[in-house]
Formats: sequence, C-alpha cells, structure tokens
Amino acid sequence: MKQLSRSDYSRVTNLAGKVPFNTMFATAVIERQAEGTVFVDNITKPTVALIVHRYGMALLCGNPENDSFNEELVLFLRDAPSSFSMPTSGPATNTDPGI
Repeated sequence: MKQLSRSDYSRVTNLAGKVPFNTMFATAVIERQAEGTVFVDNITKPTVALIVHRYGMALLCGNPENDSFNEELVLFLRDAPSSFSMPTSGPATNTDPGI
C-alpha cells in the first residue's frame, strides 16, 4: 500500500465512481473538500484504493483480486487500528461516556 499525496487524489476518482452507494465522503476526500488519506496499489496508475475520511469512514474500491494490496491492507488494519479512530476533540466529538 502506498499513500497518495493530496495533489494526486484525483487518480482514484474513476475507482470510487464505480461504487454504486455511499461514496459521498470518499468523493469529498478525493476532491479535497474533507480531510482524509488515500492508499493505492500503484501511485501512477492505481487499480485499487482505500479512501479513509478523517472521522474513520473508509471506502475500499477497485480490483478485489489484487492479492498484494489485500495482504498489505490486512496488516495495515491489524497493526494500525488507530488510523481509523475518531478525533478526541472538536465540535463533532461526543465526550459523554454515557452515550
């Protein structure tokens, strides 16, 4: 898995566009309207992408048969779960432990 620079996020527009549901957050990240990170299999010509919104929503799109990317994704998810955590402060964070 390789992390795209923000200026290259548009390289995965076509991959996300093939997903028929719930892609608004991913589109916002790709268009740099929202904070997030994009991981791909190939920097110059991605065939699979993991688009992660700042608040933890993620979209995996593209070639499901890319075994190398899939293996790296499993390691990433296992070893870096904090990458998907919610921010600990800010207006959108509920700090009430009773909820």
